Amino acid sequence: MSTMAVLVVTHRTQGNRATDFLFADVGELVGITSSRGPDRGRPDRDCGGRRSFTGLESRYCTTTAQVVAQQLTMRQYIEAHLAGLPADTTTRAWAAEAARDMARIATTFPIGTVVERRGDCIRERQP
Repeated sequence: MSTMAVLVVTHRTQGNRATDFLFADVGELVGITSSRGPDRGRPDRDCGGRRSFTGLESRYCTTTAQVVAQQLTMRQYIEAHLAGLPADTTTRAWAAEAARDMARIATTFPIGTVVERRGDCIRERQP
């Protein structure tokens, strides 16, 4: 089995921003939260969709994620994105694209880096 860089829920740097939250399970894989609603351009408004990641198992959100190396194949990573969702053709295509995007994002940072989401930008979170 191969090792790949992925993003997981972390408590590290939680509280650095007044708008931080952590409802997902520490260590679970994350995806990108939907960014719909009236606060599309303002990450720190009431809706947290522009500043959060979603736990792939719990479907709960967090504002911080950490890059880790995990024993995982891309197929397993895609299946993690599909967890709890209907396994139709459209959803499978979305999950494959989401998994590839998240893997690409994770590889742009060194292992151990804590990241945050600010709208469409995922960047290293400053301690």
